Amino acid sequence: MKRKNLILYVVTLVIDVILITNAFGLEIYSEMEYNQNKLIINKINLEPKFIKTNIETVTQHKHFMVLSSNETSYTYNGLHPALGRTNDGTLLSAYYDSDFENIIWTFSTDNGLSFNEGLFWEGGGDYPAIKLWDKETFFGTFVTNYEDGNGGITYLFDTTDPPNFDTYRLRFWDWSSYGWHNMIAADIACDSSQNTYEWGISCYIISSSYSEGYTDGPTLIYSDKEDEGSGWISWHSFNGCKHCDINIDPLTHMAYAVFDWNDTTDGIWKILLRKKDFSDIETGYDEIFTISGKGNLTNPAVAVYNNQIVILAETDENQNQDIICLHTDDGNPNNLIPSFVVGDIQDELYPDIITDFEGNFIATYVKSNNIFAVKSEDYGFTWSHITRSPINNNLNAVVEEYKTSNLCEYGTMVMWEEVVDNPEIWIGKLTLQSNSAPFKPIITGPNYLWRKLTKKFTISSVDPDGDSIYYFLDWGDGENSGWIGPFRSGEKVTISHTWDKKGIYSIRAKAKDILGEESEWNELEVSIPRYKVHFKSFIFRFFEQFPILQRLLLLIQ
Repeated sequence: MKRKNLILYVVTLVIDVILITNAFGLEIYSEMEYNQNKLIINKINLEPKFIKTNIETVTQHKHFMVLSSNETSYTYNGLHPALGRTNDGTLLSAYYDSDFENIIWTFSTDNGLSFNEGLFWEGGGDYPAIKLWDKETFFGTFVTNYEDGNGGITYLFDTTDPPNFDTYRLRFWDWSSYGWHNMIAADIACDSSQNTYEWGISCYIISSSYSEGYTDGPTLIYSDKEDEGSGWISWHSFNGCKHCDINIDPLTHMAYAVFDWNDTTDGIWKILLRKKDFSDIETGYDEIFTISGKGNLTNPAVAVYNNQIVILAETDENQNQDIICLHTDDGNPNNLIPSFVVGDIQDELYPDIITDFEGNFIATYVKSNNIFAVKSEDYGFTWSHITRSPINNNLNAVVEEYKTSNLCEYGTMVMWEEVVDNPEIWIGKLTLQSNSAPFKPIITGPNYLWRKLTKKFTISSVDPDGDSIYYFLDWGDGENSGWIGPFRSGEKVTISHTWDKKGIYSIRAKAKDILGEESEWNELEVSIPRYKVHFKSFIFRFFEQFPILQRLLLLIQ
């Protein structure tokens, strides 16, 4: 008994010294715990504006060119490719040719092994976009040259039979007389559920002096529901957008357009998400949301299927560019949550995404001038690499810029631009490769602690393939963390736990990569004495620095 009293006296004396030290203002800082921040989503109470004009047909003569091809690439100085695919495998492609200074439209009937001669209309344009409307019918659009109506004309391409150039048609709406000008981005989404002349919705970033005007604002174009020859332009007066993408849910017919927007008031890039009912395009649902909370969000891409919204974007939250996913399965933008797609010390850039119409989502991104592909089978919660190595054969040759690549329908093929001697367009298939499990995780933290007090532990693992990692911790008291993550390979993650009863506990932990491969278990043993103490956390940080005092307390038992 005397020995126990002596030990208690020593411990109490040390604690008194610490309390006095703290009273004089010496601070002990705690570590930051793991925290999965939520998004900040706001619905903007801002009514869209509309005006209407008639469509016209380009009457210029079609010009043809002969393409030289060699299995997976075709020559000429091609940039900014767009790719579409029919159900039977016919490919339609468009790209900007810097020699001709025009957009070239062409096709392949042998799954991309060779492409036919190309077709173009004079007048220029850049950054084409193509989507399949129904069976063999495609629609497309592109960014208009400034010399063409000051960049205030919007074009609509279509073909009902890609191998037949006679079916290629180019029409336009001239908004320049109303004050629209300087288009900088364009994309298109198709839906065949309405009238035959209602292709879907096109989105643009463009400027206007109409009414109060706007600069680089989010803008939509769609056909008049009752008048085949007319179209509407619709906008919200935001300034400072840069990139855009759009997709229509084939089952619900809701359209989702995304724009990255420089909010100069908050000093951060946010995503604007406009949700619009294509089945009732003039009077149906039409709202716009801002999304933020995960660093600067730029270069967004969107795909939707059966109310599953999956948005990819670049984020600089970790001091460099990574790819983040914002997703929900109920079609409600307010319920979007973040997940991690890919990221390391190098920049991951320019995501593109598409659905395979079976509930899976396929995406590509560029890293170190190479292009990679990933896939999600749970509408964006987790992502796995389709290819371990880059898709491109010429390593470190892919151009890192806006519209550098494009996935076709179903996500079976991707087209990209690269530069070795001259700019070239390449095409490749996406095939799944093998995967390795992460290494056994390392757990670090205190071996001696007190019940009913929360303590922090650090866990980390390395994945041999560089995949992101999830962690599972069994605390040995009947509780566990569940799978948390994903985190970067090698990243140290801090997580906390509290034990209610004295005893010796074995913390068990394992790692899992984004492909589902699990590591072996690792363990860390912790001891909790029976005495209950109620001191502030800085006292226990002191005991961690002096383990002899922890052992003295254990001797009291």
